[in-house]
Amino acid sequence: MLSNDTLIFVAALLPVLIALYIIYRKDKNNPEPTWQLVKALFFGVLSAPLSMLLSVPFKEMGLYGEESSTVTGQLAFAFFGAAIPEECFKFLMLWLAVRNNKYFDEHFDGIVYAVCIGMGFAGIENVLYLFDNYDNWLGVGIGRALLAIPGHFFFAIIMGYFYSLAHFASSVGKKPMYLLLAIGVPVLAHGLYDGFLMVQSVLPDIACLLTFAVLFLLNRLRKISKKHIAHLLQKDGVAWFYWNNIICIMLAALLDFFFPRMCPICGNRLELDERPLCLRCNIDMPRTMFWEHPYDNPLARMYWGKIPVEKVAAYFYFTSQSGQARMVYGAKYHGFANIAIEVGEMLADEMKGFFDDIDCIVPMPISISRRMARGYNQSEMIARGISKATGIPIEKHAVIRRYFSRSQTHLTREERRENVSDVFVLKDADAVKGRHVLLIDDIITTGATTISCASEILKAGNVNISILSLGYASKAKAQDVHQPMII
Repeated sequence: MLSNDTLIFVAALLPVLIALYIIYRKDKNNPEPTWQLVKALFFGVLSAPLSMLLSVPFKEMGLYGEESSTVTGQLAFAFFGAAIPEECFKFLMLWLAVRNNKYFDEHFDGIVYAVCIGMGFAGIENVLYLFDNYDNWLGVGIGRALLAIPGHFFFAIIMGYFYSLAHFASSVGKKPMYLLLAIGVPVLAHGLYDGFLMVQSVLPDIACLLTFAVLFLLNRLRKISKKHIAHLLQKDGVAWFYWNNIICIMLAALLDFFFPRMCPICGNRLELDERPLCLRCNIDMPRTMFWEHPYDNPLARMYWGKIPVEKVAAYFYFTSQSGQARMVYGAKYHGFANIAIEVGEMLADEMKGFFDDIDCIVPMPISISRRMARGYNQSEMIARGISKATGIPIEKHAVIRRYFSRSQTHLTREERRENVSDVFVLKDADAVKGRHVLLIDDIITTGATTISCASEILKAGNVNISILSLGYASKAKAQDVHQPMII
């Protein structure tokens, strides 16, 4: 039977070892010698007591006080008592670890050494925290494993990223900028993280909101760290795959516990691996399958003789009382822009070949008043998801909508055509001239809006137009034409 002290040591060091293992596995091309990594880890451990020494003069200078009962006082404590001294000494230790280091010969090595130093610091700090909360070490340990350790992990990745850019910079003038970012960005992120947590003691009424801010910050840092790792591995010529590591899964589980994600169609809670729809709604989606015959399908025929089009498709059949309608209205009117982005990614993954030879994406513009009321353009959010999955650029300023006349919802076919006549203006012809443009809309009913917008784009000259919408409001009932997804 393990003693309580042994369990505390294991709980304190296990998440640190997991983080080290994750980053070590990424260093597949000429990995660093183990003794160099152990040395960097030791430097990280050494940075913990040294950072405490630096915080003392800051306190004596009156820059912060531990017992402050104000928001500014707690923020000063977060930066001058923790973020600045800790990140400064991590930076110093990183410089010592890689100075005259012949093994520091790849861009990704900067992140490897920085993470070793960061985890050395986090390990000793975690041990001290858990022993300081001896009676509640398990709860503190779980909390720090899900928040503090990932925080130090992400701070280290950012520091290592910019330090590596400075080390390998071809221009001497860029090195100071990268070095400043290597210390400045982690200090800012660390200070905000600690600040959100510390301010809870003086603003208990918004503690839940501040906790959400911490989780949001960590999630943003995770995404930034992912991009930094991908960038440096690409510079080193190493293939990159999305990193679904244990820490990210733990963080996602914590976020899902406090802020559960719901299926936008049926409203049921999503599992961790379900995105953006639950499995049942994904299978039951009334897909049109028009992308299999993009040049000749019921929606494409609607444009024949009206405007010259290349490919035309819609993702699903749309009816006003369906679950798909709830999803579209949520994305369009109720602020759930992330749903539109994720559905855009999903349809792009399914429709693969439809996007071949597309040069740019133009989302259907909305009026300024509509954009201000909603906070975003729903068609642009769909386009972002497609662009993210395909890499096709978005030209959102190529055409604008001058004004909003009135809703198309209850108008006849002829009224719809007249309602959108002359409301679009080609603003940047060079953005689309000579290119194959994919026009994105959320729902197509009669096609009047897309015809009006596409006609304006065609004025740029030598333009090929393809059209894609999320939904197609056909007279045919969705259940009669349902095409289940094969899984």
